[in-house]
Amino acid sequence: MRYQSKAMESSSLREAALFLKEAHSVLLAPHVNIDGDDAGSMLALAEGLESMGIRTVCLSHDPLPDSIAFIDRTEKIVYSVPDGEVFDCLVLMECTNIKRLPEGFVPEKMARRLINIDHHKGNSVNGDINWIDTGAAALGEMIFILLKELDVSISKDMADALFLAIMSDTGGFRYSNTSSLTHEITAELIDLGADSYLCSKKFFLSVPPRIVRACGHLMSKLELECSGRLVVARVTRDFVNGYGLSKKDLGGITERLNIIQGCEAFVLLTEQDDSSYSASLRATGDFNVRSIASAFGGGGHDAAAGCSLKDRDEAERLLGMLRERLS
Repeated sequence: MRYQSKAMESSSLREAALFLKEAHSVLLAPHVNIDGDDAGSMLALAEGLESMGIRTVCLSHDPLPDSIAFIDRTEKIVYSVPDGEVFDCLVLMECTNIKRLPEGFVPEKMARRLINIDHHKGNSVNGDINWIDTGAAALGEMIFILLKELDVSISKDMADALFLAIMSDTGGFRYSNTSSLTHEITAELIDLGADSYLCSKKFFLSVPPRIVRACGHLMSKLELECSGRLVVARVTRDFVNGYGLSKKDLGGITERLNIIQGCEAFVLLTEQDDSSYSASLRATGDFNVRSIASAFGGGGHDAAAGCSLKDRDEAERLLGMLRERLS
């Protein structure tokens, strides 16, 4: 398979594998607002490292959304680490920049070595090893290749976790980042025991009623601008409280609303408790939403990105940039 030659071409991959082989303790940490790609990749890598006799801790800064909480071994995820503990190695997963880390998280105080793994453009984190592959459809693809480089046998649980990771970041293999390599890897994962039907059903077809009702309300309030090329959805604190939504409930709403014919850019603006906003942006065609998110300290992919906005004025400035480019 082509991933074998791809692995051999990456010196950063080989160096990352060497760091991990030398470690006795490893901390795995994704960005804030953990998603399916992060969770599946982290749990698969953790099981692989543990099979090598390496003590591994999986850290999340936010609760898992229901759509990904069904995978095995999620009980391995902790939400804090003991104060003062220093690991041999810290693996940052998809932390494109310092803003993607939780407040107060200082990598150099938590580990002797830092491996930075990402498949997004514009990664500015400076690790001891920086393995960045912007051609990978998902972090799950990279972790699959890393496990192969570590010569780890992939169990059924690991296969399920990696299948979820790749499936979630490709939108069920619908997004343009899906490649023949993506299908080669997921085919092998199915051969290794991944339950593709269960993963798809749980991720896409097991939506709690409160979220369905919330999406219905938002659908009725969508703002179509620039002759329908720009679609805006706004989530206020009153809306969140009225529907009993938690932070983790909001993760999949963007994908469920981004289905409007003729839309080139979609943005979900969510008001936070401190009156700041988060923006989740999606695009179709050639429109680049990553460049918009990057202007506000965010990042992501050309067709899927996000950022934090300090107040309503900054949120309106982001909308103004979208209008200008689409008008």
